[in-house]
Amino acid sequence: MKEYTPKYTAQRDARHVVPLLAKLTGATEENLWRLVESVPFRDWGFRVDQVANVIGVDAQRKLHELCVVHEFLNYRESITSPDNLAACFDFGDNTQEELHVAMIDARMSVVKVAVVFRGTIDTIKINNGDILRQVLLAGVPMFAIAHNHPSGNPDPSPEDVMVTRKLKEAAELVGLTLVDSLVFGSEGRFVSMKSYQLGF
Repeated sequence: MKEYTPKYTAQRDARHVVPLLAKLTGATEENLWRLVESVPFRDWGFRVDQVANVIGVDAQRKLHELCVVHEFLNYRESITSPDNLAACFDFGDNTQEELHVAMIDARMSVVKVAVVFRGTIDTIKINNGDILRQVLLAGVPMFAIAHNHPSGNPDPSPEDVMVTRKLKEAAELVGLTLVDSLVFGSEGRFVSMKSYQLGF
């Protein structure tokens, strides 16, 4: 199973925080940006001495200031709308249909995204048990699913609605919450099925 980190995380939010961190730590913005661009999000907050190395934090202030850096490096944006949920997913230019699952913690932040199914040009086989198992293993109470339509049309099909409804019901039986089900088309277009009460 392939996993990836939410697309929105590091570099977009860093634009707002890097100048503040530069003042707090005494590090240059150039070095902070080097950190942001070179360290995969899932590895942020790893070893404090490595972080200090990259941003040049003074030894006497390192312990205190790295607390601030650590908070930033482990920051995840909360899901407040279909738009910023959609920003978590990355389908690229797939010519195959795929189903991705976003694991969402109690703070409504996406912890990780997993590609759980990959199908033919227009169909995928969905197993609710496999999806829910991944969410339970991630230890989160909520999740969202998204899949792409290689045709480019993001309008949900009747099958999409049925699959979403059955998954939502199965999730509730094991104490999980399906937050939304997104359908992606071409050029970044998507439909939030929850917004239209399709399957919810």
